[in-house]
Amino acid sequence: MVKKPSSASSPPQSPEKADHSLRPSTVGSDASLEVMEISWQGPIPPPQMLRKSNEIIPNGAERLIAQFESETKHRHMRERRAQNYPLIDQLAARICALVFALACLGVAVHAINVGYPWVAAAFGVATIAIGVSAFLGQATKTERSPIGKRNQPDKRR
Repeated sequence: MVKKPSSASSPPQSPEKADHSLRPSTVGSDASLEVMEISWQGPIPPPQMLRKSNEIIPNGAERLIAQFESETKHRHMRERRAQNYPLIDQLAARICALVFALACLGVAVHAINVGYPWVAAAFGVATIAIGVSAFLGQATKTERSPIGKRNQPDKRR
């Protein structure tokens, strides 16, 4: 027989009168404990869980699937935006560069008309130099891409 710890505040009770809800059972030595673990991968639970959710919450399964569909639409929209953003960013940068170059050339033309050929030459040469360096810089960036390096032989050998 297993001894139970006694507490000083409560008088000892017989096993028939004791509350067994929080204490382990001492009747029968062949007691067993069964543990079941349910898991799933993915956003939608298995059908038995959906049935239980319908019992707990009215239209629970339908609400779960609607939430999954809503989340999928939102994720697809964000991925589409992420793919379109670099295109829009590059386009905006090129338009700003074009406007800046045309403004500099406009200042150079105005400086020639007013009678300041050195200012016109400085603006004209700077605009052309920046444009040429941008095109050359773009060409060197594509040559240094990781894809290009994979196709080149290793020179360290």
